[in-house]
Amino acid sequence: MQEKFEFRKILLAKRLGLSRKQVQEFSDKIVKNLINYVNWREINNINTYQTIKVNNEINIYGLFDFIQQNHPDIQIDMTESKISSTKNMPEGRMYDLVVVPLIGFDRHGNRLGYGGGYYDKFLAGNRCKQTVGLAYSFQEVKNLPIEEYDQKLDLIITEKEVIKP
Repeated sequence: MQEKFEFRKILLAKRLGLSRKQVQEFSDKIVKNLINYVNWREINNINTYQTIKVNNEINIYGLFDFIQQNHPDIQIDMTESKISSTKNMPEGRMYDLVVVPLIGFDRHGNRLGYGGGYYDKFLAGNRCKQTVGLAYSFQEVKNLPIEEYDQKLDLIITEKEVIKP
């Protein structure tokens, strides 16, 4: 879909324009918003991504520190940072919380990823109680074009707010 391609190009360029200091400052706020929003007593396991620093993704390592210090019994599964095929994605599992990266989002819970459909397949193939996308506020798009296989998110968390579609 050409429109998705254009959004990806524009939003990735904006994200890559961030300085390392800005990435860390925004990431700290986003992770803090996530930590403050989630009821951690209800979480037994999560699945999350590994930050790809060269792509200026949200740095989530502060989340791992928080869980290790405050809720060490929570099991953390991590998706490989370089997913080369959907064969690498787990299926048939149950997660209390799934945290996914994104390139763009809208207020309806739609997510724009890198274009491989990996997380859409992951979300469709697993039972996920709560799905959360982490994003910089500038990654918001009024209405993302969606396709039938696109999976909506339950929450989007930015450095400014928690968005509940």
